[in-house]
Amino acid sequence: SKIKPVSLESMFQRYEKGELEQEVK
Repeated sequence: SKIKPVSLESMFQRYEKGELEQEVK
């Protein structure tokens, strides 16, 4: 179960857009 770099990049992009923040909140 290794994390793919593509997934990390997608998460970082969402973090920058603030989409993840909405999900976290």
